[in-house]
Amino acid sequence: MPPTLPALFARTVAAHGLLDAAHGYLVALSGGADSVALLLLMHEAGYRIEAAHCHFGLRGEESDRDARFAADLCRRLGVRLHTVRFDTRAEARSHGESIEMAARRLRYTWFADLLRRHDLSAVCVAHHMDDEVETMLLNLVRGTGIHGLTGMAYARPGVVRPLLDATRADILAYLAARGQDYVTDSSNADTAYKRNLVRHRVLPLLETLNPAVRRTLRADMRRLAHAAAAYDREQATLLTAHAEPLPHGWAFGAATLATGSLRDALATRFGFTAADVAAMHPLASLGPRACFQAPEWQAAPYRGRLEVVRRPTAFAPVPLPLDALRQRAEAGGTYETQIALPDGMTLTLTLMDRQDLEAIPRGTDSVALDADRTGAAPEYRRVAPGERFAPYGAQGTRLVSDYLTDRHVSRLEREWQTVVADGDDLLWLVGQRAARRAAITEATTRVWLLRMAPTPGVGDATSGL
Repeated sequence: MPPTLPALFARTVAAHGLLDAAHGYLVALSGGADSVALLLLMHEAGYRIEAAHCHFGLRGEESDRDARFAADLCRRLGVRLHTVRFDTRAEARSHGESIEMAARRLRYTWFADLLRRHDLSAVCVAHHMDDEVETMLLNLVRGTGIHGLTGMAYARPGVVRPLLDATRADILAYLAARGQDYVTDSSNADTAYKRNLVRHRVLPLLETLNPAVRRTLRADMRRLAHAAAAYDREQATLLTAHAEPLPHGWAFGAATLATGSLRDALATRFGFTAADVAAMHPLASLGPRACFQAPEWQAAPYRGRLEVVRRPTAFAPVPLPLDALRQRAEAGGTYETQIALPDGMTLTLTLMDRQDLEAIPRGTDSVALDADRTGAAPEYRRVAPGERFAPYGAQGTRLVSDYLTDRHVSRLEREWQTVVADGDDLLWLVGQRAARRAAITEATTRVWLLRMAPTPGVGDATSGL
């Protein structure tokens, strides 16, 4: 007798170390069968969970119905529910991307913010075996390399998939046995969508050749994943020998791009299309505004090399509790704290008397600011387009982009630039320079020392080749 869905869930979690009873998790809840089953499984297993429902504003009353269902279900289970409404069409237009890409970016950015604000370890999503198989077939038809045939990972930073070993049939049987209802997206039946065509026509046809085709293709994906890992190691050795590390990526010289095997390695490792990789050579033919986009990376020419830089993830501004630390210090309490930032860095904040600061930091990873001139509630965030600041030691203000250009920071690396700001007034261009307003002077009596370091266990943005 095949295992039940709770048994499959428990086996997958144990085999891959996906969940820890000591941690809290966010469950992505659309209201469909898959996410409802995942919510129930995690609730029944005793995990500390909260749920998140996105209203994308794409299906009118049906979207409103889904939101009501999610709220009713969570209320009955006693699970805290977070909700958000997006204008997805407007967001897609403003970023020049598809509605599907905009929806994905919006929800995962929101999920990451919820994880940080509510001390949760990861978002659990209900992808299952059928989703994997459908994705593999779509990739195969569209054209893909070996990585497009290897299936989904059970986990990646901040995301967990505990149902990957279950089929859609397993999920429906579980819900039916419990008498648990769910909502159905009417667009899921429309075969004008490629995924629906694969689900409703292609896979049933393949099952006439092999009734167990889903599990067969899943096994093939696992074998291909092992082959892809070996392929990656070989290509990593090849690329590393010709790459210069950047803060968030790598740079390749013109001679590297002239070698066909290295261009193939660029496509495989970073996900650029064959057409894009072909267009990268010769490097001298690229205009100064040329830019190539892959799902996780982007590439552009800069100072005679091709820079390949990871695409930065958006995150909500992080408040820095300077005023609270001031009050604790005045009451005789601690005057230092650490904050894990959403971009993989940890910020250490220390309040001290000016006389205790042995030397004003000159490195890129720390800064000393006048504690009486920083405001009560500064925040850590990405730099905004067109933002200006008044650098210490210079007259007037400058566009941040111009300042970074003068320091030979490429346009791709500039997208990673972060700041500590008091509203619109920048206090520290992180990794660069303090602003004039908060710089240490002879009149300074108290100092904020800010020190940045990679968060242990997270690693840097490049994650190696």
